[in-house]
Amino acid sequence: WICSAAWHDVGLFATTTSDGKVTAWDASRLEEAVSWRVPCEASAASVGGGHCRVAVACRDGSVRLCDPLSTRVSPLEIGSNSSAATAVSRARHCIFSLCAGRHDGSARIYDVRSTSRPVLTLDKHGDTTRVGRAHERDIVGVHFAARFAITACRDGSLGLWDAFSGIRIPTHLPKFPSLSMLSMASPNPLVPSDACVFIPVEGAVRVVDLNTGKHAAATPSIDGRVRACSLRPSKAQILVVGDTGT
Repeated sequence: WICSAAWHDVGLFATTTSDGKVTAWDASRLEEAVSWRVPCEASAASVGGGHCRVAVACRDGSVRLCDPLSTRVSPLEIGSNSSAATAVSRARHCIFSLCAGRHDGSARIYDVRSTSRPVLTLDKHGDTTRVGRAHERDIVGVHFAARFAITACRDGSLGLWDAFSGIRIPTHLPKFPSLSMLSMASPNPLVPSDACVFIPVEGAVRVVDLNTGKHAAATPSIDGRVRACSLRPSKAQILVVGDTGT
């Protein structure tokens, strides 16, 4: 099945599958442009950086970069954490930054040029630090903006983080009954106080106002469950992936 989808504004989007296939698609023709194979389930993808490279979160614990200009796949050794990588988001403001979420509830920001240690760990909850963990359960989605990161946990909770300090920002974000593997999208990630985030919830995509926490359906319901969504940065188009493979 398709695990995730990610738009890039040059006219391509990427998808990943449970059998390790990563595909970049020509959005104008809806045809496969190039594909790669990773040796395990490819949980999530994010497109960005130089040459529109696709960052892929893999169940073997690695984050891999796939270059559309070649068939090369580069594994990133991001620290010693062996927990499965379950979510990834490349920053649109910096071609070298990405945020990876993991099965153990941790979320860390990395510089792809020097990945032995994270730049920042998102684990500061008010007056306490949860020792490397953003959530109590596995992270199923992450969205990385200029100053902020948003994380989604399988238990249905969302977190808004200061990407400079790793501190969780108090919000009125709702808690959903549950969230499964997902990718998130924001139409204006540089100004989160005025932005919203699109989140797959069961059979539809819901749009959540980051300032008020109010949410509403952004797409009609589909048969089955929505596994992922991705917003095209410069156009009012949203890519929705269902659990039927469409």
